[in-house]
Amino acid sequence: MSDAVKKKKKKLPVIIITLVLVLAAAAALYIMAIGTPTGEAKEQIKLGEKYLSELNYEQAIAAYEKAIEIAPKSADAYIALADVYIQMEEYGKAIETLQTAETTVIFTEKAEITEKLEEVKDARIEFLSSLGFDEETASFIPLDAIRFQDHFYYIIGAKETIKSASDSAEAMHGTLLKLASIEEWEFLKEHWALSEDDYYIWHGEYQSEDFEIEYYIIEWFPGYDASLLMADEATWLFDGVIRLTESESYVSGSFWKEEAIDTSKDFTVSFDYRQGLERGGLDGGADGTVLCIVQQKLLGSTAEYMGFVGGDENYGIELDSYINYDFEPDYDYHIALINGTSHNHVCVVEDSRIVDTDWHKLTAVYNAAKETLTAYIDESLIFEEKVSFPKSAYLGVTAATGAGWEAHDIRNFYFEGTTY
Repeated sequence: MSDAVKKKKKKLPVIIITLVLVLAAAAALYIMAIGTPTGEAKEQIKLGEKYLSELNYEQAIAAYEKAIEIAPKSADAYIALADVYIQMEEYGKAIETLQTAETTVIFTEKAEITEKLEEVKDARIEFLSSLGFDEETASFIPLDAIRFQDHFYYIIGAKETIKSASDSAEAMHGTLLKLASIEEWEFLKEHWALSEDDYYIWHGEYQSEDFEIEYYIIEWFPGYDASLLMADEATWLFDGVIRLTESESYVSGSFWKEEAIDTSKDFTVSFDYRQGLERGGLDGGADGTVLCIVQQKLLGSTAEYMGFVGGDENYGIELDSYINYDFEPDYDYHIALINGTSHNHVCVVEDSRIVDTDWHKLTAVYNAAKETLTAYIDESLIFEEKVSFPKSAYLGVTAATGAGWEAHDIRNFYFEGTTY
């Protein structure tokens, strides 16, 4: 046997061994690349499933996060973690988890992640709709907004003025948080580590639009209508209540539909009202609320006369919580159709539901063919009167306190009709 042949035979085992090592390394790299879960990762996934079956969400999340840490390119743990968040109704976190997976998992599994992501996005919109949010508003609520009951909150950095922060909130179909329940505030304070000093800021202690603070909180909740124009003291409270005035003397507040309504056609307006809370001052309290059907919006800054401003074609349905001794005859708490001024009563009906501190529903129905306006409280007929509206008018709800005081609250404002 020649020396050349002997050398070739000696080299052959070395080549084979090298080839095996290369193939083994390639296989290992392939396994890592495709993201196949290792035994340890699979154990964590099984552990997560166990915790999830026990509704132990905290431990399930920890197990799936550990599996992701071990096998970051595998889709299994991401999908499992997203499912935990879905069960918790934390759809924003589920979406964020899947968005991370889209940029991390091996390309062969991205299609599965993308499909799951689209499903969760649709499920989030359906969930928010079930809470009472319209689809457009739901699309503006950030994924990392936090939830308390059916409200969502998002903290934003400093703005130059309160107005610019308010504009940012409005652009996102939300509102700046100004007043909060005790439970709501305790939740937010703990989540964002807010100080007690911040508490007073959120409760509207600032008096100037030029006042600068470090942070603002945007709030979204069912029933909030970003299209309503708020004026003077009017502000959104917890649970979708609009507080037109606090219980203070000589303050006023109002809100208005932005578009004019077509009064040549039928329309219906309704809302829930509550008056009489924390009453005091002149003759035990004052002053009342008016549903305005008028020629000019953003009225109601008089701080007296329930905020109603005159004009021959201006009409209102007043819920008067002041005893009018200066009228002849004098009126106790009453509902009235007024025209031009709050003193010009087309008709008056005394009713204790004006100021009993309970929620009641006012409904106004306009029949264009008959030119009549009909009013109901809690579905009880109050009056039906002829009116002479201008061709177009603005809808608003105003309130004022005058020398007395009480809180004026509105919720569930509804309009059905034609706008310009």
